[in-house]
Amino acid sequence: MAHIEYSNIAHDSCLVIPRDQAKLILPFLKRAAKHEEKLWMKYLSIHEGGWAAENDDDRMYQHEENTNVLRSLIDKIDDLCRQLR
Repeated sequence: MAHIEYSNIAHDSCLVIPRDQAKLILPFLKRAAKHEEKLWMKYLSIHEGGWAAENDDDRMYQHEENTNVLRSLIDKIDDLCRQLR
């Protein structure tokens, strides 16, 4: 059975799922990434406007990191699904 393995050393996490299940969750991951990016842009605009409090900056960095992790996972799943066709 073909499977997709993704690990993120920065977070000590690993995801191993069959390829067909990865294809099923891909739309949900894309939706989550879009949502995280939207929140990141919201806090980035507050930061760039000079109105950000410390907790706003923390949220901005957290949403940026979440966006990057989700994008990386999505790219990995897309690449592996294309390779295994």
